[in-house]
Amino acid sequence: MNDNKTYPPSYNIVNGSLGGGSLTNLQVSDDVYMSFNKGADNNVEVEFSGTISGHLPFIQVTVEAHLSTSRTPPYVLEVSAWNFQTGAYETSGSFMYKSVGIGTSDVNAYLFNLLGNKGKYVDANGNWKIKLKVTGDAGLGNPALYIDYICFRSVSFQLGTSQTAGYLTNDLDVAGGSVGIRVWGIKADETEVEITSGSSVAVVIGPSSTQTLSATWNCPATAQYVAFLVIVYLGTNVMRSADLASGGSPFIFMTEDLNSALSGATWTVYYAFYYNANLDQTFFRFGTTTYNSRIANFTWGAVSKAWHDVASWSFQLLTRKWNNISTFALTLQTRNWQNIASWTFNLITKTWHETATWIFQLQTQKWHEITSWIFELATKKWYEIGLWNFQTLTGKWNEIIQWMFQLGTKKWNNIAYWTWQTITYGWHIITQWTFTLITQTIGFWRIAVGNPDISILFIFFVFFLVIICLAFTLKKTKKR
Repeated sequence: MNDNKTYPPSYNIVNGSLGGGSLTNLQVSDDVYMSFNKGADNNVEVEFSGTISGHLPFIQVTVEAHLSTSRTPPYVLEVSAWNFQTGAYETSGSFMYKSVGIGTSDVNAYLFNLLGNKGKYVDANGNWKIKLKVTGDAGLGNPALYIDYICFRSVSFQLGTSQTAGYLTNDLDVAGGSVGIRVWGIKADETEVEITSGSSVAVVIGPSSTQTLSATWNCPATAQYVAFLVIVYLGTNVMRSADLASGGSPFIFMTEDLNSALSGATWTVYYAFYYNANLDQTFFRFGTTTYNSRIANFTWGAVSKAWHDVASWSFQLLTRKWNNISTFALTLQTRNWQNIASWTFNLITKTWHETATWIFQLQTQKWHEITSWIFELATKKWYEIGLWNFQTLTGKWNEIIQWMFQLGTKKWNNIAYWTWQTITYGWHIITQWTFTLITQTIGFWRIAVGNPDISILFIFFVFFLVIICLAFTLKKTKKR
């Protein structure tokens, strides 16, 4: 049995005064008391606080106390727990509030709550607080509240691999009733998440004879939890050793800290029943090989017990699953598997992108479509490569359909209408002119398209006459 007991290390008197004793007197039920006198309004009101750690599936508060005097009707002892969610003590209607008649003999008061305790009755740091109050009257004289025992504890049974020396039985007849289980996972923050769907599974009908019955449940694969809880139900009520309001324990079973996930598997749940002929009642029992209530095939995913081809599969501790490493990769940022054949993960965006058509650039910290765009370091911008071309000489982009850059002029020219000639080192309209080589040293322009330009022909004719005259003059000079 998991029984985590804590006792109050501190107290605060709201009304009244300390009569005698100390906090150490509250740790054992031994008739050695800590006492408090009434206050000015005839009431005694004291707060006690402490801390508790570990899992808290079921908490129980036990108080044992009496008064120095009594009356008819009896005085009332109120015990309540502080609710950290509401910021107030619980009142009537809550299982964490109890009022009992009190006189000169010790009485017990029990508070209890099943599931959802962390953050409600125990804060994030494990702190808890309860209050004891007795309302007096003018004729009370000078009574004192004597407290023998205060305990704040977490209780559960162990879901393990071995049996105990003795068995435990429930307190109610189960014959004809529905007996089943519900399952929870305990998270790292000590909150519980139900794995079953809100109702009992692996249900059997309680028999009218001593026998063991079984039923199955298909447990799904789960997320990773610290530990797991299995609670046995009779109908919609939790099975128990005795009335919880009287200090009974619920049949709630908790695993050790597995820090793992449940594997998808078919559980077989066995329920051992004992028939009492004298009472003509049947009871559920567990704990020994004779009453061997148990779960078969309770499987968690510490490591798969199956073999995998390590050439194409890999086991990951984060998911505790096998994945095909030829096409998938696990990323720590997302903790998900991605298809690495067509996707890549980027640390800057912490998102996945399709590498077949997109690329990520550090300069822009954005993704761009690589089929039609290109990024240039000179401008640190993206350009559509289907229509434009970048030149490092000008550091600019130009439309390559109509324009071309020439190193000779270091300028862009419209290639639809112009062409560059290395002999003249100039641009010419190709729709109207073309260049023809006549010799290796001299060339002239010929009109290819359009009307002849008379002025140009005249200039060429005069030039030709000048050459003839120079040649003739040189000849005559030599003869002399």
